[in-house]
Amino acid sequence: MNGYAKQILRVNLSTGQITTEELDAKVAHCTIGGRGLAAEFLLSEVPAGIDALEPDNKLAVATGPFQNTPIPGGTLFAVCPKSPLVGGWGEAHATGSFGPMLKQTSYDALIVEGQVSTLVYLWASNEGFELRDARALQGRIFDLKANSYLN
Repeated sequence: MNGYAKQILRVNLSTGQITTEELDAKVAHCTIGGRGLAAEFLLSEVPAGIDALEPDNKLAVATGPFQNTPIPGGTLFAVCPKSPLVGGWGEAHATGSFGPMLKQTSYDALIVEGQVSTLVYLWASNEGFELRDARALQGRIFDLKANSYLN
């Protein structure tokens, strides 16, 4: 399984539990790339017929085996939920630092499930991951160039 970190990070917002799972080699082999991994997780774990805004829906953010390589598209990652707009598969792709950082932390995918009662964010550090209270950040705009909040 060259190109894979072989781990999945799962965040349950309802319980606050953050766990690590091993990526099944057969799944990685049969579903190449972030889109394929996300599709496998959502199709096998999200119950058919649920509303996209229910807590049983999941959000999968996944990278492929070329993440962090000089191959064109090597920073691309997939963000896939059940779409509230159409009620079916939703998919977006992005580049930037998130995909490479996820892979550098030894994870191929992040699966977010459940529902929170207050605003939180996922904090990553050398000590691990944790959900932190984000109510103080609500409504604020972060300026990446200035590396500070505008309001």
